[in-house]
Amino acid sequence: MAVSGEKTQQDTVHMALRSFIKAQNRKKILLYQGKGIWEGNLDEMRTVR
Repeated sequence: MAVSGEKTQQDTVHMALRSFIKAQNRKKILLYQGKGIWEGNLDEMRTVR
């Protein structure tokens, strides 16, 4: 509770669980690395509009 700044144990646990879920979701994103999902023209995107 001291580290998180939460006032109750329940709030501390909820905050920790939300943090854990976010970290797990970030790890899932790495599974898509190199899969070629994105299609587009990078040079075209970089031009000044």
